[in-house]
Amino acid sequence: ELYGRNSLDEIRDIYKKISKYIMIINIAVFIVIFVLANDIMSFMFKEEYAQAAIPLIILSVGYLSFSLSDISMNILSVMKKTKTISIIIFLFAFANAALNYILIPRYGIIGAAIATSSSFVVGTVLMVSVCYYHSKLHPFMFNYLKVILSALLTLGVVFFIKRISSYSHLINIIVFPLLILSLYLLLILITKTFDKEDIELIKDIKNKL
Repeated sequence: ELYGRNSLDEIRDIYKKISKYIMIINIAVFIVIFVLANDIMSFMFKEEYAQAAIPLIILSVGYLSFSLSDISMNILSVMKKTKTISIIIFLFAFANAALNYILIPRYGIIGAAIATSSSFVVGTVLMVSVCYYHSKLHPFMFNYLKVILSALLTLGVVFFIKRISSYSHLINIIVFPLLILSLYLLLILITKTFDKEDIELIKDIKNKL
């Protein structure tokens, strides 16, 4: 509807806000996986499967990157660029197959994870770039730097606490997600990543619950 009315400024504002929310949520999930990958694999399976934590972390980087392309793909779809979307998906699949063919024989499961994650990054770059070419819209904004800073500080503090603690895998899986989310949200608020409109939206949602 907005695109039909040529309301590009409003579309740009919504695009960036939704992308910011997606990034904040997905980075929180990424931090949890990054910190607890070894605990998750060791608890769910056996200790010898703990090595699978590395591929899990690598894959999570790719998924985090690809999450930024969802809104771009939706905009291209609204613009009836379905053929363009299909070409990008084909290139993503081709890159994935080619990289798997090259890396799996040399590096095994880690090579497969690198191939898939790299393919997601390629797909994201293509989707966002093509969307910008057709619509002059992109998801990036200054607040992304605040999100990244909050994530890095959270990682640093949590890694330090985890290094000096010696809890079981189960305790880590229960306690550290709560610690990560609390610290991350606190830093998001301290860095003023949320503007007045975001806060009003959160209040509206809270009142409706």
